[in-house]
Amino acid sequence: MTAFAKTQLPDNVNSLEELATWAILALSYINSDLVVIEGTGSTERAAQAGVFYVESDKKYRFLGRVSIEMSKDYLTGSGGMWNYAQSLSTVTIPSIFEA
Repeated sequence: MTAFAKTQLPDNVNSLEELATWAILALSYINSDLVVIEGTGSTERAAQAGVFYVESDKKYRFLGRVSIEMSKDYLTGSGGMWNYAQSLSTVTIPSIFEA
């Protein structure tokens, strides 16, 4: 897993939306070449992120996706499902993502 300390989060990350954006951007940055199998004959990048302009509402939108393997124990386990997420990599978070 890519471990982090809460002190690495920038001080201005104070909502779930900001936290999700920060985490997906970091995972996408450090795993930019990692490809995973999502189905028979279907591979995708493990983490992807980008900002796109949506013409219909004239707004910029952050679009991100992450494909994280889950331990099969999530089916019978208790607690938060996040406890069963498996590692994408063990890369250190780059300093550009730190507070």
